[in-house]
Amino acid sequence: MSFAGDYPMSIRKPIAIIALLTVATTAIATLHLPFISWDALIRTSPVIVIARCVAEYDECHYVSQTNGTKVTRIRFVVNCVTSDYEVIRTLKGQHLVGNIKVICGDPNPAKEGQTYLIIADSEKDGNYYAIESYRRIPVSPQFDFRNLDGKRLTRQIRQIILNRLQQLAEDSKDNKEEKKRLEQGLEEFHSD
Repeated sequence: MSFAGDYPMSIRKPIAIIALLTVATTAIATLHLPFISWDALIRTSPVIVIARCVAEYDECHYVSQTNGTKVTRIRFVVNCVTSDYEVIRTLKGQHLVGNIKVICGDPNPAKEGQTYLIIADSEKDGNYYAIESYRRIPVSPQFDFRNLDGKRLTRQIRQIILNRLQQLAEDSKDNKEEKKRLEQGLEEFHSD
């Protein structure tokens, strides 16, 4: 007895259509979580580090299922890059030392030697995932990390956001989306 034979045609047809649409949507979609708020991002991210890119070496294609928040999601990312980062400071999560691999889907590849705030949403097989562009924030070479000593996590991230906004103001006016998102962070952390 076959599975298809167990159901009348009136039920088999909608099931087949739904299955085909699900496969087609998964095959062509690159799903990235939309930016909601800095508070939600920080709360749900298990690992937040400041790290310097030491090598960018691998383009990857993968499908990943994570449960970093209460909602299980499946991602299909075509153009992501795996880079090695040297951890300078762990702000949240397990204290990391040495190099880590970070998989990013940001269209702007990491620059070797550049320092970043990395807000990873998951870790699997020794790789940290920071697919969405807002999960990797460049930090100025002039930034003094001693300014973060003794401060709460939200204050530390606020300092880095301020630093990035200053960089954007100096660099160009083209980064309006990132600037808006960072300004939202300043507003959220204003009361801290």
